[in-house]
Amino acid sequence: MHRIIALALLSSLIAPATAADAVADTQVLIVASYHFSNPGQDLNNVKVDDVLTPKRQAELAAVTDALARFQPTRVAVEWPGDITTERYAKYLAGTLPESRNEVVQLGFRLARSAALKEVNGLDVEGDFPFDDVQKWAKEHGREGVIDGLLAGGKAETDKLTKLQSTETVGGILRYLNEPAEIAHNHSFYPPMLAMGGGAEQPGVKLVSSWYTRNLAICAKLVQTVKPGDRVVLFFGQGHVYLLSQCLREQPRFKLAEALDYLPLSAPTATAAAAATAAAVPLHGIACVDVPKGQPRPEFGCFNVATVRGLRFKTHEVYWHLRTYPTRDAAREAKSEKGVVVETDGKVWLSEFGAKDAAPRGGEPVAVIGPMKLPLSDFYTAVLSYASMHPGDTSRIHTHSGPEAWYMITGDQCLETSKGALRLSAGQSGAVESDIPMLLHVTGTTVRHSFALVIHDHNRPRGTPSDWHPTGACN
Repeated sequence: MHRIIALALLSSLIAPATAADAVADTQVLIVASYHFSNPGQDLNNVKVDDVLTPKRQAELAAVTDALARFQPTRVAVEWPGDITTERYAKYLAGTLPESRNEVVQLGFRLARSAALKEVNGLDVEGDFPFDDVQKWAKEHGREGVIDGLLAGGKAETDKLTKLQSTETVGGILRYLNEPAEIAHNHSFYPPMLAMGGGAEQPGVKLVSSWYTRNLAICAKLVQTVKPGDRVVLFFGQGHVYLLSQCLREQPRFKLAEALDYLPLSAPTATAAAAATAAAVPLHGIACVDVPKGQPRPEFGCFNVATVRGLRFKTHEVYWHLRTYPTRDAAREAKSEKGVVVETDGKVWLSEFGAKDAAPRGGEPVAVIGPMKLPLSDFYTAVLSYASMHPGDTSRIHTHSGPEAWYMITGDQCLETSKGALRLSAGQSGAVESDIPMLLHVTGTTVRHSFALVIHDHNRPRGTPSDWHPTGACN
């Protein structure tokens, strides 16, 4: 009898969630930020433009307007709770002194636009005993490791400083919120564990202090929210890796992607030229969707079409690319799964299928393949268009299906774990699925290209990889 009751109780505990339960999940959108008021509290600090200028104020308004699409019911920030409560009340009353701080310019601004009566301050004090690590490293001949890590951090802050002259606030925030950039920021900490020996463990103390602080911040959020809350959390980029990890492990918490909400920036030709002249290539670029209602920016990589529910007779597929004189002519020739895109002064039709299944009419451009598909019942095809400067690179990543390219202008070198694939204008190429890769824009001209990924519909299109390139494209 006791066993029956126990089994009944166990069954009730593991019963599948109902639709009503799903609504109660807490949604969290973490936005990695930088310090607008430059308090000088980090090991390396960015030189920041004055965010109170009309230009930057308009850009900040564009950021919070875009984030408002998330429909937050709660905003949380990197300030202690009591200070946040006091200052937000003054902000709503119009008595808070003018402030350049990102908590005010982003957090308070968004909360007021969402008609929220409070903002939650989650920051906690924490030690950062880096001096002890440096002392140990010097005494044991390991200064080179520390110097290398500090040099990498300085290079990153120098890059952010230069981006101030070429990017909007939204563009800078998008850069900071790229998964590869967040992982790169966190990569400072694992090597610290090698700094120590025996009973003397300064590296362990540093890392544990940093983890403890972020776990305490995460705990404050978990203990503050209510089921069904939609939270926008603004914190410095260095915190985001651990906060994301902590929240992913919490039951009934789901993370939204900041890149799905932050506004896309469209640098002017002058700004783009300035960026190239200043030798500030962008790294960690990923192809993103353009939010509805926003124009496609001039530079970047953007998903221009997605076709779902595809089935093929064989596991070797070819990409047929043709141009047509008009959009109507291309639409007349396309199949149900074809894609028509108008860019670079031409109308392009993409079709996917057998090698001999070319569309009717038009001007043949390329037949690219074979693209060898992984086993799956259905596939999703994502067509992307990129406009990137020489020196730009993608994030290090893999795809759950083969990827192919057609180069309209410029040059690229794709480094993979199996070697390098170099392509120039008018050329095409493809690589297999689940292979780590890093794309470099080479040459001296802007690269315009199409990329096609056909992936297993049960898996994400692309994921970051911890593979380390060997420099085959250098």
